[in-house]
Amino acid sequence: MCANFEALYPLVLLQEYFALSVLPKETSTNKSVRPTDEPVVISSKAHALSMYWGLKTAWSDKPLINARTETLFEKPTFQTLYNNRCLVPASAWFEWRKDDGEKYKNRISIKNNPLFAMAAIYQNNRFCILTCPANDQVTHIHHRMPVILKPDDYQDWLDPNIETQQLVNLFSQPNDFTFDWQEDVPAQVQLKLF
Repeated sequence: MCANFEALYPLVLLQEYFALSVLPKETSTNKSVRPTDEPVVISSKAHALSMYWGLKTAWSDKPLINARTETLFEKPTFQTLYNNRCLVPASAWFEWRKDDGEKYKNRISIKNNPLFAMAAIYQNNRFCILTCPANDQVTHIHHRMPVILKPDDYQDWLDPNIETQQLVNLFSQPNDFTFDWQEDVPAQVQLKLF
């Protein structure tokens, strides 16, 4: 998954969509989010709070922003974290499609859905987004994507009494989502087309 997602939604929609009792005092939801930014996440107590995107590790200076669901339970980095679950609200994520040495940025969203939630795990005040193989609708852009949960699954994902191993069925993308994407074509490529 590309290291960029969009958090463009009004706070009132966030509060309604996740039935939140607490919102952070200061938050910016009108931006493109990149690693080390501090977007809103939803905690197990159905509270919204700000966390930094990217876990700190002893083996790299770069933050660890994504975790593959296929190896989540095997990697030592996640052994104490995979039951620390949260939701990351987003309006879209960005991915690069490669073609003949060129890269094209794509904004991917869920059709007719201004807001959705990506599954994540956290440590202290930092989170890492879970990824899975891409849905057939977007594999032409990239082979990976974030794990996107259906609203019916939010409560289970946030329930600290349910072990993550019991929720592995949520790691597959639901078939009832319809994805939408727009590709930015660089100006020099547009000129070649004409």
